[in-house]
Order: sequence, then C-alpha cells, then structure tokens
Amino acid sequence: MGFPRVAWLLWLLLMPLAASALTLSAAEREWLAQHPVIRVGIDPEWPPYEFLDDQSRHQGISADYLKLVSARLGVRFAVGPRQPWSKTQLQLQQKTLDITPSITETPSRRDFLLFTRPYLRFPVVILTRTETPFLGQLEDLNGQRVGVEADYFTDEILKTRYPGIKPVRYRFLDELVSGLSMGEVDYVLSNHASASWLVQSLHVTGIKLAAITPYNSPLSIGVRDDWPLLAGLLDRVIAEITPAEHAAIREKWLGVHKREFSLLDYWRYRPGAVLSGVAFFSGLAVLVVFLFFRMRLQQRHRQEAEVRRALEESEERFRLMIENAPIAFAIFSGKEGEVSLLNRCFIKMFGYEPNELHTVGDWWVRAYPDPVYRDAIRRDWFGRLSAARQAGQDMEPMEARVVCRNGDFRHVRFHSFLLGKLNLVAFIDITPDKENEAVLRAAKEAAESATRAKSEFLANMSHEIRTPMNGILGLSHLLEMTTLDEQQRDYLTRLQNSGELLLQILNDILDLSKVESGKLTLEEEPFRLEQLLESLRNLAVSATQDKPVQVCFRIEPEVPFVLVGDALRLLQVLMNLLGNAIKFTPEGRVDLAVSVREQHEDAVILDFGVSDNGIGMTPEQQSRIFEAFRQADASMTRRFGGTGLGLAICQRLVGLMGGAMQVRSAVGAGSTFSFQVRLGVLRDAEDGPQDAVALRILLVTRDAGLPRAVRALVGRWGWRLDVAGDLGSVCLDVTAMPPPYDWVLFDADLPGEQCQECRRLTGVSLPLVVLQFPWQERLRPAGLPEGVRTLIKPVTPISLKDLAIRIREEGAAVVRPPMAAPLAGKRVLLVEDNAVNQLVGRRMLESLGVRVDTADDGKLALDLLAASGMNCYDAVFMDLQMPVLDGLEATAMLRGMPGFDALPVIAMTANVMPADREACRLAGMTDFIGKPIRLEELTRVLLKWTSAEAS
Repeated sequence: MGFPRVAWLLWLLLMPLAASALTLSAAEREWLAQHPVIRVGIDPEWPPYEFLDDQSRHQGISADYLKLVSARLGVRFAVGPRQPWSKTQLQLQQKTLDITPSITETPSRRDFLLFTRPYLRFPVVILTRTETPFLGQLEDLNGQRVGVEADYFTDEILKTRYPGIKPVRYRFLDELVSGLSMGEVDYVLSNHASASWLVQSLHVTGIKLAAITPYNSPLSIGVRDDWPLLAGLLDRVIAEITPAEHAAIREKWLGVHKREFSLLDYWRYRPGAVLSGVAFFSGLAVLVVFLFFRMRLQQRHRQEAEVRRALEESEERFRLMIENAPIAFAIFSGKEGEVSLLNRCFIKMFGYEPNELHTVGDWWVRAYPDPVYRDAIRRDWFGRLSAARQAGQDMEPMEARVVCRNGDFRHVRFHSFLLGKLNLVAFIDITPDKENEAVLRAAKEAAESATRAKSEFLANMSHEIRTPMNGILGLSHLLEMTTLDEQQRDYLTRLQNSGELLLQILNDILDLSKVESGKLTLEEEPFRLEQLLESLRNLAVSATQDKPVQVCFRIEPEVPFVLVGDALRLLQVLMNLLGNAIKFTPEGRVDLAVSVREQHEDAVILDFGVSDNGIGMTPEQQSRIFEAFRQADASMTRRFGGTGLGLAICQRLVGLMGGAMQVRSAVGAGSTFSFQVRLGVLRDAEDGPQDAVALRILLVTRDAGLPRAVRALVGRWGWRLDVAGDLGSVCLDVTAMPPPYDWVLFDADLPGEQCQECRRLTGVSLPLVVLQFPWQERLRPAGLPEGVRTLIKPVTPISLKDLAIRIREEGAAVVRPPMAAPLAGKRVLLVEDNAVNQLVGRRMLESLGVRVDTADDGKLALDLLAASGMNCYDAVFMDLQMPVLDGLEATAMLRGMPGFDALPVIAMTANVMPADREACRLAGMTDFIGKPIRLEELTRVLLKWTSAEAS
C-alpha cells in the first residue's frame, strides 16, 4: 500500500476529530434542532462522485464531503433509495427530498434549487473509440450520434447550444460507456473524472479521449429553494474545508491505485478455461443429485411396500372394530362404490339391510327419492370426494336430509375417510341439533331485525336532528360575531346552551347504543394528561361564571406525563363527572384528584376522583344512579335537566377501559365519584416543561386545600412552592438580588389591606399574580395596583406553564410578530342542498378568509369542477344526502376524473354513525366533519389538508 493511500485512510479516521463545529446564531441552532435529519437525493450510479455500494451505502466524493458537513453542523443525512436521477430531480422539485450533494447549477434547476459555491470542478470531455480520428471542438459533431446521461449537465449543453448534434440518452454512466464500446454511439460527452474512473474500473479497452471541451462541470450542493438558511450554512462549511481535506478526498477517489486481480478479471482474460471448469463441475453436481434422488426413490418404494403389508394385516382387525362401533359406518370400495360393509349402528339408524344396498347408487335412490335433490347431493359428494383424492386428504364433511326405510327423515352429517381403495363414511345424526338450530335462527333473525330497526331509527333520528341543529348552532355562532346589546347577547347565549344540551342528549343516546351493541371501540394513542386538564378547566370556567363554586385540580407528582389510551373517552367521563358535580353544588367546592394506584414497567393504574359538597344522595338514589334514563329522582330532572344517560355511559366506558366506578354520598354532604383505569406509559417521552429552569413561587392564601393542589402540580417540574397565610407573615428582602421569589401567587379572597402590601412588592418589579375564580373575573380587588396579572382558577399545569412563559417574555421585552391568516386566499367548493346549512357553511368559511363557491348537488359540483380545472380549488366540502347525485357517488366519480385523485374531499354531513364514516372512506373522501359544524374543527381540518406540508 503506497503512501498516498495511507494518507487518505489516516485522514478518513481522523476526519471527525479534525472537524470543528461552526459558530451558529440562535436562529441557526433552532433551525437545525427542528431539522435534525436532512433527506438526501443522489445518483446511485455516478462514481467516483457518488454511488451506492452492494450494501446500499452512500460512497464517493460527495459522501465524504457530507461527512465533513455532518461533523460541523451536527445533523444527520438520510440518503434516499436507489432510483434513476430523473426521479430524484422530480422529488427535489416536490420537496420530498431536501438536498442533492453533487449537482451542476443550470438555469432550469434554479427554479427549484439554491446552490452552494462549487467544491470541485472538472472539464467536460469527448470520448470515442480508438479507430476514430481526433476532433477539434464540439461543432465537429454535428449530425453525429453522441451519448449523454439523461437529465445531466452534458444533456442540457446539447439541448440548449448544439441542436445539430443527435443526443442518445442513457440512464447510467456504465450504460453510456458500454454503448460507446458496443458501437451504439460514435462519441460520448461526459465529465472527465467520472468517465476515467469507469473506464479503469470496467477495464474497458479501445476507448480514447477525443477532445476537451470549453465547458467545466462545477459541482455544488443543491438545496431546496425554501431553505435559504441551510444553503448559507453549507456555503460556510465548504469555505472552511482546508486544502488538506480537499486533497485527501481527491487522492482517495481520483488517485491511481493498484487494483487486485479478481475472478472477474480471470473471466475476461481466460473465458475458455472458466467455461470448461463450470461445465465440469455442473456435470458433477448433476450426477450427485441424480444418485441422491435415485437412492431416495428406492428407499420410498421399500417404505411403501411395508405400509401396504401393514394395511393388509390390519384390515381384518379394522373391519371388526367398525362393525361394533357405536357410530353408523359404511365402507365403499372400487370405482362403482360397491358396499363392502354396513355396521350394526347403520342398520339400526336407517333400517336398510346389507342385501338391499349393493352399491352407492342404491343408497342414493333410497335415501334421496327426490331426483332433483338427489342430483344436487351426488354432485356435492363426488366433487368433495374428487378433491380429497387429489389432495390426499379426508373429504370435507357435508350435511344432507336422508329418508329412512320406514319413511322418517333424519338430518345427517357425513364424514368420509379415504383408506387406500376404501372409502369409510361415518353418519352422525344431527336431527336434534337442526331442530334447535331452526329455533335459534328464528330468534336470532328476530333480534337482528329489531337491532337493525333500532340502528336505522337512531341513524335517521341523528341525521334529521343534526341537520336543523347545524343551522341553529351555526347561525347563532355567526350572530355572535355581530354587534349585539347585552340583552340580545344573553338571549343568544341561552339559545346556544340549549342547542348544545340537545346535541349532548343526542350524542349520549348514540353512545349508549354503541356500548349496548358492542360497536364502541377504544383507541390506543399517546396523550398528555395536561391537555385533558385544560379542556376540563374550560368546562369549569364556563360552568362557574355565575355561581360561587370553587374548582380545584390535584395531580400527584408521580403521575406520568405521557399516557397511552383513549383520551377522548377518558375526557368524556371526566367532563360528565365534573359537570354533574358543579351542577349539583349550588355553593361550595369541587375537587378533581388523580393519583397512582399501581406502577408497572410500561403501564400504570390511575385513581380518578371527583368530589363535591353539594346536595348529595340517599342510599336508595345511589342504587339506581347508573341506570340509563334514570336520575336520582324526578325532581332533579325538573330542577337541573338532563336525560340520566351520562353516568350510565360513563360507567360502561370505564368498564371498557378495564376499570370500575364507585360512588359515596350523603344527603347535604356532597358526593364523590371515583374510578380506576389501566393506561399505557411512554417512558421515553419528554417530561416536564420545555425549559428546565426551576422556579421558586410564593403562594399567599387562606384556602387550606389550594396549597396541596398547587404544590402537587409544580412538584412535577421541580419548582419550589412556599405558602403563607398573609404577606405580613413573610419576611421578604425586596432589595435582594436576585429576588427571593420568581413570582407571587396572591389569593383574591384575602382582606383589602393585603392589597396595600402588594404596592411594596410590585414597586421592586417582583411579578405578582392574583388568583381569581370565574365569578370574580369582572371584579378587581380594591387597592390592587395597575399591571398586576390575574390567573383564573382552577390552576392547571398548562395555565401555570403559560403564566411562566408570559412573565419571562414580558421581563425580556419579547415582541412577537403579527401572525398571518393561514387560510387567507384559499378557495373551496361547498356542496350542500340545504339552504340554511349552505349559508352557515359559507359564512363560517368566509370568516376564516376563505373564498367559497357553492353547488346544490353532486352533479352540479362535478360539472363545476370539470369546467374550473383541477387546480382551481384547494378543497371540497361534500354533503352526503343530496338530490340528483349524492355525496358518495359524486366523490367516487370525481376520483375517476383525471387530475382530481389528490384533491381533498371532506365529508360535511349529519350522518355520523361509524358505517357512514367507513362509507366515506371507501368512496375516496379525505376527511370527515360531523354536523353541527364547529368553527374550531372546521379550521383544523382545513389547515390540515390545505397547508404546504399536506400538499
């Protein structure tokens, strides 16, 4: 091994140590953290620049340069699959690939790529066969066949500057050189380094360098045009690569290295000897295989003879055993099915004597007197018998109705066993089973008919109620965005609450139906408990706006951050229990607690409890509280409303999650509902807040339960909480630097003189946060200084986290740029036959900045789409039940139209049963929105399917 090879190998080993990371700005570090993996598209057959070896590893000059970039930037490059260069370029345009490391900048590629400075240059040369004369320049090739690699820089040179030359395009470089060698083309235009590499590697002779063109092939790194920051970083890395590093890479791939002699070389130089050896060893292998199988065949013949002898010796014993068996047996033999044996049980069951049945044909005539039925049984029997003989297996069992000698009917199951030339048939009397089966079938059909009628009624009821409900709730939402006086807004709020209550009743009925029919399935997806608590907090804030009920959440620190289960159904249970607790507590307190009962490696059993000090229940009321359509007594329905379905559904949902629900209550002392569920745990998920700063907080309150709840929440993140009954009992050195606390939580229920103490604290810029209940939100404590922040109870991890972020950003004077409307300029087609729902859908979409066109049925929608073209609309919202052409048929026909296979089609319908969702999916719809339409869900779905990532 020469010194140059030792040098580049030593450089390759020390390269990661020599590479030094760039000095990056905060924005650059953030961008790289968000993009830890860069998708790379390469040409898999372009040595020495880049190629994939036998193990599909990225090799070549560009691969070594990417290693330098990876060491300096700390990113990982994921190389795409082996595919033609034209497909790689298409994926770069579509941005499913991010960069390509060896590319020459051209005008057409600037449309979708940014280019770094070149890191390597080589001249473009003309190769030809040895007998062809030398050339002077490219113009001398007019009218000649010139081979180029398709979609490469050389291909573009001929296209744009030499129209008189006849290009012959090849997919890969080795095909190009082979084409020249075989006379398919007269000349080849290629990069000098890559052509020389391949000629040496393939040991191709008879090819020479005809001319050097005035063109160079500078190689750069191409970056998708929407990532200018990455292009700049790569430029900086290339600029810092040392001359020694450049030289090492060139020596490794472009230096002249001695190649060891291989079997492939022996084939090139001595093909006759190789062929003779192959022929000799092939003949020897065939002979060995022949002798082996001949020996196996002889052994098999000996074994078959032994088996035949054993069968013959045991036949008599077998006949005796069958004759006395307690099951009816018959033995048939030969092609004609001659009756060899009818055992005693057969004669007793059917009444036929052996002298009455000579062949299987006699059996057919007597057992099946109806010729039509007889022919059907015969075809089935012989078909199964033939299939069994061909497969060498026992015949599939079959059933038939047999007429006995005395005229009685029996239902019989036949089991046939092939024993050499014999066919042993067992007859099992299943007449009692058939009679029971008929009774059960009738009962089953009656039950299924009732279930179908119930399901159809529920589906129709759901659709018919949801259609006008969509208009009521949608128009009330649109009305809410207009100018209203206080009385009108109050009426509108009551209208919306009534509509939401009606919708909840409808959902409860459908959920109960799903649970009872066994069609309700649970999801298994990761979720964060903090997100559920935030939804419960919104419920608590809304429900306690006008009543003095304190809601407090307590989550123990050992509860995992990321769980696995059905978050939606768990939230449904908790919202029902929390809503009931607030509803039945006129004044007082409601607590939600979550703790760990059992901890396992990949799962946890959690205890959930919701307690209140409301009206409570008697033991007799508790005994029927979980019955469907029942409340504790009729007076509750009159006072508080509701169907009595909520707790019944919650109990069954908890049961599906592997838990059980309990209730403890006393009249006038409140109630506690608790349950346990088993959930999975993601141990590797990120825990805690996004920053690791441990805060120190002072909580000033006289509420005995609040400190325990807040301490449990902040303890999950390692924050410290001190508690005081009033500010006078706290020794604060307000001149200390840093301050003794990061911020102070101050209960709004404390006496007014405490507010004067707040002035002293805020005077030294110590952040102060006043805790208020929802009904206190419109009131400001007397004497409270301006600029003091407020936090609405109940306190949750997300509300505390958001508060910490706001305090930190306000202290750092963070200025956020205004957010652009993400849906502005989008255009959609709304297909809806109901005039009110069409108006609601149009106005909701227009409130998001979306341009809306409408169609009254599927036929009009298809005509409009065909006339407008496939790029006119960003999405289509499609109702299902419409005249002329419904939504399912219209979507199926749209997917068959050229160019519309990727257009998002979103079902917007009152048909919300699981079968409806499946029908939408099979018809080719992209997503599903159930009526009544929620603006938040409408926004989420539209953003999902019209964003740049979705396209």
